[in-house]
Amino acid sequence: MKRALFAALLIVACTSSAAPPLKGELFVLQSIDGIPLPAPYAEDRLVPFRVLADTIALLTSTSGERRARVEIDNIGTTRFSREAFDYVRNGDRMEISFRCPPDADCIRPPHLAGTVTTEAYLVDMSVISRSPLLYRHMGLAE
Repeated sequence: MKRALFAALLIVACTSSAAPPLKGELFVLQSIDGIPLPAPYAEDRLVPFRVLADTIALLTSTSGERRARVEIDNIGTTRFSREAFDYVRNGDRMEISFRCPPDADCIRPPHLAGTVTTEAYLVDMSVISRSPLLYRHMGLAE
């Protein structure tokens, strides 16, 4: 149930896709559970959407932003979302914790955790989606 609530917050948190370009260290989602995008985000039938695009940007040494475009299967529309997050990097491991809105009942962080290489961020632990998630490391964008 909390996974469905978190995914619903992802959809509700949608903003204009005309946001300024992302800067910082960028990672672009390539696949979810081995399925190339577009791919189902969660196994929960209450969350009938597929990820069309997903980018993670590390903006500072402890915070970042995730932008995603999802297709909501049951109504046939797409939504854009922007989410701030905090992260901890210890060697080649990185844990991402999305910020919980006030008074929301959110899943306890970390939400994503995995290994960072020069080529990719491989999320092998996710409490909010199917896994593994494979993000291609795009380097720095300025």
